[in-house]
Amino acid sequence: LNQAKYLYKKNMENQIRNLPLLRKVAVRFVLFPRTRQLMDTPNVCSVHDKFFMDALVEASKLPDDNYLHYVETGYKFGAIDPKNPRVDIEIYAAK
Repeated sequence: LNQAKYLYKKNMENQIRNLPLLRKVAVRFVLFPRTRQLMDTPNVCSVHDKFFMDALVEASKLPDDNYLHYVETGYKFGAIDPKNPRVDIEIYAAK
């Protein structure tokens, strides 16, 4: 699991680097699978949630991923996308 988390962070580095400093956020993870095979959206998105939020904190883009700074999350099914399967991550400033 540590190796998977490390590889995830390495793959996200360029995108995270371009983010502004964040203080308080709400985040939505949107799943776009390759096939119509049934899957549990939260099972896929929760891994992205954990790894992505840890990467934000480690990159000093968010002070912490506790409830003071990470105040809301959501998982959503987007659509089947055989050409570009992915999980989109939408970050919103929270009050």
